[in-house]
Amino acid sequence: TSSFELGYDEVRCNTNSTYHPSSGFTALRAALGQVILDGSVICLSLVTCLLVLKRIKRTWSLFQEVRQFYSFHYNRPLTWAEVGVFVDGWDLFSVFADLLIFCGVIFKLLLDSGVDKHLDITAVLVGSAVAINWVLALRFLSFDKGYYILVLTISVAAPNVLRLLLCILAIYAGYVFCGWVVFGPYMVKFGSLVQASDTLFAMLNGDELLDTFMMVERSNLLLFVFSKIYFYSFIILFIYVILSVMISLIGDAMVAAQSAVKTGMGHWLVGGRVFPELELGSGDLPRPPSPPVQSGQNLNNTQNRL
Repeated sequence: TSSFELGYDEVRCNTNSTYHPSSGFTALRAALGQVILDGSVICLSLVTCLLVLKRIKRTWSLFQEVRQFYSFHYNRPLTWAEVGVFVDGWDLFSVFADLLIFCGVIFKLLLDSGVDKHLDITAVLVGSAVAINWVLALRFLSFDKGYYILVLTISVAAPNVLRLLLCILAIYAGYVFCGWVVFGPYMVKFGSLVQASDTLFAMLNGDELLDTFMMVERSNLLLFVFSKIYFYSFIILFIYVILSVMISLIGDAMVAAQSAVKTGMGHWLVGGRVFPELELGSGDLPRPPSPPVQSGQNLNNTQNRL
């Protein structure tokens, strides 16, 4: 047998050292600088938010005109896909980021003053706003034709990819619950729903595949066979099938974006195709249908009245 003995050594601090606090003027200058910086950030976020809201208002006015145009000339309402043309996701994300910055700076001021102690809320708000603003910088790349095709591909593929992810979520939830119920009593990686989801997501990215296979109890034949069917079907379905479908959706969106950019219709893409009544090769608004051709008798009566 072996035993361990624990001991401790007393270490005395050097009491001769003294702390020299900052002078009152230096502390006041630092506090004033922080207030000026926070106030500038709040003012800039409010100004950009108001400008984006003004842009959204002008887009809404244009949407009303186009809706009346289609109702009068084509006698039909706009579809949801056509309405989505007038919804600029960049503007919505910009307003959301400005609101996050505003709330984050307010919480920071409360934190500095000692009123609020929730540093995590301030960090999450400011960090999320910074991340969204960096993503919004992609819109400035749209001035270049090459980068604009990539940005347009993302915007065109986003609806179909989100629909696919919604379908995948249902299948993924089924695998998570199944793994938790079957392997939870035998494997630590499936001990809870969160651990089961983390394990399957790691396997989806190619991590811990062999370790997960080796952790299955081999003495139970039924559990061993079921684990092979479970893991093999999960890998085949998610890595080979669903990933290929997602790549094909993005590829189709890139082809549609390239075709629209070549014809100058990039801003009028609806569900991967150009606005239905919009003629290719021109950037004008949809033209109303031609008036009906008058018969010869009606044409003579019109000339006599003139």
